[in-house]
Amino acid sequence: LFWLTGKPEYVDYFEHTLYNIGLGCKNPRDPFLTSYYTPLQGFHIWKKIHLTNGTPCCPASMSREIARITDMLWAHRKDEIAVLLYNEAEMQTEVDVSGEAVAVRCSMHTNFPANGDVDLQVAPEQPAEFTLSLRIPSWCKAFAVKLPDGTTQDRK
Repeated sequence: LFWLTGKPEYVDYFEHTLYNIGLGCKNPRDPFLTSYYTPLQGFHIWKKIHLTNGTPCCPASMSREIARITDMLWAHRKDEIAVLLYNEAEMQTEVDVSGEAVAVRCSMHTNFPANGDVDLQVAPEQPAEFTLSLRIPSWCKAFAVKLPDGTTQDRK
């Protein structure tokens, strides 16, 4: 729905599913071990599923969705870059500045969600003015953005 409407609240649903169920169903030591798991169970029953001879429904779907996480980290419109999920990431894109395409490299360094610190670096190839949107998750009660000039914008 996010890709159809552009409404960032739809990313909240993806984020909840990703952190609470999605990543928890794949064994980090063996990509073929999958568990039909919800956090309320408190334990995993691992089953080895081979995509060629097993039931490929959910294991394949989760593998696909995990691979698509990178599609949900950033969004880009003509003159705007949006950060949707906070994770270790880098990307390069172009923004339109007065009809001219300007290359922009972005990198994100964080231990999120273990802590709330995110270091976001945005580096256009030349001075450029464009919109940078930061998605604030619905569960986030307060946030602060510290700009390079030392000023802070926050919501408590």
